[in-house]
Amino acid sequence: MKKAPTFQTDAWGFLFFGAAIGFLFSAIAKGVVSGLLILYAPMLLLCLLGFVSGGAALSNAIAGAALAIFFTLNPQSTLVFLLVMAVPIWLFIYLISPHQRGHHPTAHALGWLAFYGAASLLGLMFSPTAALPMHQFFVQELLLYYQSQGMQADELIRTKQLLIGAMPLVFASLIWVWVTLIYACVCLANFIAPVFVRPRLSLPPIAFAWPLPTMLVGVLALSCIIALVGPTPHIAGLGQSLSLVLMMPIFWLGMASVHQKLLAKQATKAVYFLVYLLTIIFLPFSPLIFLAFGLIIQLKASLPTSRS
Repeated sequence: MKKAPTFQTDAWGFLFFGAAIGFLFSAIAKGVVSGLLILYAPMLLLCLLGFVSGGAALSNAIAGAALAIFFTLNPQSTLVFLLVMAVPIWLFIYLISPHQRGHHPTAHALGWLAFYGAASLLGLMFSPTAALPMHQFFVQELLLYYQSQGMQADELIRTKQLLIGAMPLVFASLIWVWVTLIYACVCLANFIAPVFVRPRLSLPPIAFAWPLPTMLVGVLALSCIIALVGPTPHIAGLGQSLSLVLMMPIFWLGMASVHQKLLAKQATKAVYFLVYLLTIIFLPFSPLIFLAFGLIIQLKASLPTSRS
């Protein structure tokens, strides 16, 4: 069987390839092209390039894309592209590259994606250019809208309490969806790349068969303490949001451990279907079970005896 060829070009080639991605991003932003799948094309192309040609090529492509977006849109759009798409993908590719390969690179990369998401959440909620923290701004704007619709004062008070309680979940959900989309693009690129060329990088068959970064549990514990004893509702809400974001990779680890046990027992498709059907039926309790599984696995892997 003939092996797939490798993809080779020089730095200028990767720069121009990145510029094409930047022009695509600009066309999407301007509404020239549209469609649900097209929205994810820039992320997928960056992931594909990272797997096929490595981190150095990806860095050149990101530079080319940033320049194209800067000249076709504006500096703000360039910053959005870098922070939302380019940097997290570059971070993931960098961490799974051979010179950074530890015992379990994929799980560590996903753990650091969660840290990046938590840092983005901090930046979102404490924007230096905003007059109010972001979640307070949303609550205030929603209350003004409800007031303009004729909502009474006592109803506004109850609604305000509900909104304040829901905001941590809202912001954490946004980070969950964003990081999940990035990892979905990574997995799709890992699947597609070998079809056309021989990639430099690849993911293991089951990415979550290993522990996450050791300090993840410690940072999660600290954020949970802040959520419980925060001196103000804003600080407590921040702790709640961070806790939910940092639980994300531990939840995935728990799901993967269940999936791996089913593989080990050579479960049939019907068993898989039953397990995931029960997961949906017993929402919102089933995620807590997966989270508990992941936390137990992570704690066991973090003990000195398990690493010796």
